[in-house]
Amino acid sequence: NLGPINKLHEMFSNMITEVNDEQYKSDEIYAAQKGQCEKEISFRTSQVSEAQNSLEVGNENLQKCKLGFTRSSAVLELNLSFQKEKQKQLENEKIGREYQH
Repeated sequence: NLGPINKLHEMFSNMITEVNDEQYKSDEIYAAQKGQCEKEISFRTSQVSEAQNSLEVGNENLQKCKLGFTRSSAVLELNLSFQKEKQKQLENEKIGREYQH
């Protein structure tokens, strides 16, 4: 009578051991994958932060360039206007000298 019960007990003990071994392996795989994921998340978060900082600096530089372009364009227009006025003045002086001679 004790023979079949011992065999059942041994069979269940073996099953429990196999399940525990499989769970241990699964837990190791989970821990390794979780660690890899955490490292990847940290790395990607760092990259995103660095990219955001670069974008902010780039946008600041863009605004400075736009401002410089606007100022330079205004100065150019002013200089061209002064140049036209000076050319007219010189032409008038030339005509006046020719008229005097």
